[in-house]
Amino acid sequence: MSHEPVPSFRVSRRPARRAWVLAPLVALPALRAPQPGALPSAGQQADVAQTASADTYAATYRGYVQILTRLFAGEHDVQDELIAAGETLCREFDRCDALEVARYYCALTPEELAAGRRAENHYRAVWKDMRANSALELEDWDAWRAELVEELRAFVTDVKDEADFVPAGRALSLLARLDVDRVERDVRLSFPEIDELLEQAHGDAQASLEVFEDAGMLTPTLEPLWTLARVDRKRGQVALARQSYGELYELSGRVRNDQYREHALRGLLVLAQELGDVDEIDELLQELLRLGTRDGRWFVARKHAYNLLSREEPRAALAFLGRNRPDTAAELAEWNVLVGGAKLRTGDVTGGRRAYEALPDGPVRTIGLARVALREGRTDAVLEALDDRLLARLAWNDLALAHATLAEAQLARGDARAAIASIEASLEAAETWRVRFEGAESDDDPVINIVGEVVGVHNVVLLARAHAALGKPLEAARVIEELQSRSLSARRSASAPDRGATSHEPWAQTLRAEDLVAWAGAYELGLVTWAVGADSSLVVHVAPDGRATAVPIERTRRTIEEAVRRLRESLITGEAERATELARNVREVLLPDELLSTIDASPSARRPRLLFLLHGPLERLSVEALAALGALPIEELVPVALPGLPDTAPGAPLDTEALSTWSLLGDPLARSDLGGSAAGDGGPLASTDLPVALPVALPVALPVALPGAREELADLYRMHPGSELVAGAAFEREAVEHALQTRRPLHVATHFVAGCDGTNRRLGGAGLLLSDGEVLCPSDVQALQPELPLVVLAACESQGGRYLDGQGLQGVARAFLESGTRNLLVTLWPVEDGAARELALAFHRALADGLTPSRAVARARQELRAAGLPPADWAAYRLVGRD
Repeated sequence: MSHEPVPSFRVSRRPARRAWVLAPLVALPALRAPQPGALPSAGQQADVAQTASADTYAATYRGYVQILTRLFAGEHDVQDELIAAGETLCREFDRCDALEVARYYCALTPEELAAGRRAENHYRAVWKDMRANSALELEDWDAWRAELVEELRAFVTDVKDEADFVPAGRALSLLARLDVDRVERDVRLSFPEIDELLEQAHGDAQASLEVFEDAGMLTPTLEPLWTLARVDRKRGQVALARQSYGELYELSGRVRNDQYREHALRGLLVLAQELGDVDEIDELLQELLRLGTRDGRWFVARKHAYNLLSREEPRAALAFLGRNRPDTAAELAEWNVLVGGAKLRTGDVTGGRRAYEALPDGPVRTIGLARVALREGRTDAVLEALDDRLLARLAWNDLALAHATLAEAQLARGDARAAIASIEASLEAAETWRVRFEGAESDDDPVINIVGEVVGVHNVVLLARAHAALGKPLEAARVIEELQSRSLSARRSASAPDRGATSHEPWAQTLRAEDLVAWAGAYELGLVTWAVGADSSLVVHVAPDGRATAVPIERTRRTIEEAVRRLRESLITGEAERATELARNVREVLLPDELLSTIDASPSARRPRLLFLLHGPLERLSVEALAALGALPIEELVPVALPGLPDTAPGAPLDTEALSTWSLLGDPLARSDLGGSAAGDGGPLASTDLPVALPVALPVALPVALPGAREELADLYRMHPGSELVAGAAFEREAVEHALQTRRPLHVATHFVAGCDGTNRRLGGAGLLLSDGEVLCPSDVQALQPELPLVVLAACESQGGRYLDGQGLQGVARAFLESGTRNLLVTLWPVEDGAARELALAFHRALADGLTPSRAVARARQELRAAGLPPADWAAYRLVGRD
């Protein structure tokens, strides 16, 4: 029997690494917002046309499978009929793999088919046995698994060289899955054992893909693709994991397999949650809701509630949980855990107790009720409930929470030393949980953290407060910076596109007290740092001589966020009196009089500088406005800001000579696809001495033109002879990359726009607009590692980016800092083009007069304010760096 060759739609041996970066969410069907009442059902999600198409496909595919079954049963005269059915699926439904499969089996003799069916039946029996034993206790499961692995290896050896070799591929895929399951399940494994299992799983999954490729099959590749994605994630290779899940999503959609489509979305959701990417989390949850598979409905609801709690929205979480109460006993237990945590977050201690009392007896119920006792001030009850016997049998995530609860009780009783030991145990348990198990994708993953939040910043506050209680405020400041400055430290593998293996050290100390004192000594007024927790915070001032003062702030995180937001809005809208009043209120909360009295400069210090280490919601705070509006009673205070301490010393002041010649870039223009002249915003720059001649008529296709940028760059070039000017049509990627690789200071005048979906989702999706519509993304900056003395990002809200709790704003500015750039002048909100030009020129004039960058921008702000410009035009500018 002969047939014409058909196109092959096989999966490659290792699917090519595409620049996928959450393209699924771009290519996904339009997300339908669920009705506020409950999760939508699958039937509510499909329109009539889609349903009809799906029904036609299902009937055609069902007929194809029936013919294939007849072939397996020995009816060899159905081969032509099977090929025809495969051709129909290929032609009408893009399922050309069905034709490949038909050709594969039609090429086998009756004896070979029968042998393959026997091997397939044996594999299926093994697979059913695996499902039946998946609920065994760990000891029994591990012993059973070892026997199964040995049996599967022998099976692969027996059938891999048979004519029908597909059963060997299935066995290899199952072997890989068993190894990853063990990594996620067995807390006793050492890290070398984990690495070995993951390597074995990777090899088996790759081998199974080769088998299915040779057979021309697509659907069986779903499981090994899923396994490879899980391996990538467990290895900490985030970009590879995202691509693997993306391939899985794309392929499962093509072969219409909603189960693996859900696996792909769940995996992407885990990655987004590990990164703290709120926007992506929301998109993925909505798509999971839209998919609405029966087994995944509570998984999605639970994740969404957890997401709301982690964003400090307990009332919204309670409303959502009230509309989505599950049915099964196990799911109802998880529901009560979430409700209890949310109730406590809203202050409803009685409601929290009821929710926890509804749980079955066990460690989770005990920890929950201990949290209730803590809120009621019954510390003895907490210590009695969370005794050593209970701690010895807790899983890592529950252990982290139990130790954190103990620490709070111990701290409330005045036992700071015991509290420190408990917090350190909590941090170690939480990190071990994150490295080994966080985001396990099985349906039976452990019960969600009781407080509905990652035990992170909360522990930072507790640990810092405990050290302060022992009379060690400098150690409190060190802890705050150690645990909140990680992306700026030498361990930059955590911020690379592929992080590599996750660190096996829970939280190794890299910042010494003497390092902190060195930083404080570099500024006339020292430094001040905060840890902002959900319920309370701590502020510490370190004076230039190393003396430190710590003061607790008894305000909730939401209260502080709201105060920062109100001040920010009043500055942007120009409500001067209200801004002055709000600035005083914010100062009273964040810099209490007790601490402010320790911030004192010598009488000879002129325009003294204070380094503000701004973490969490404080990164959006305009400390510049606090100083300018008189909220800080320190004459001529000059603020310097950093989102955390780098791992290097502050260094000597910048040499004036280092700021004499610049790279001046910007004024993006777009060429017209139509050719010829179009309306632009001017001809070439006025001076014929400029090295870059701008075309007389370049069409502008930008949302907002930047006439001030053109004039700004021309004026700056005249101010800095010998500088390099790249503007207009020449403002392209190659020129920018060249500028980033020099050691010259850089001034960029452009738009800050969306359009980055690069390999590093942590650093956000917005970048600097270049000509021809290109965008310089944070990942581009990170790849070049520019170590520049000073960068001026004269664009709207150039400090912005994706906000990650515990790490702050992640965007272009953070990419420069993490790469080693010393200073950046950035904006906190959108700025008016003309005012931006005036401040830039004033800033450069001050630099030419020999002022440090922080004092230069302070003088520039003062000039704009004296000229009558509103706060929106001058309070947005921040010097981020070392000065």
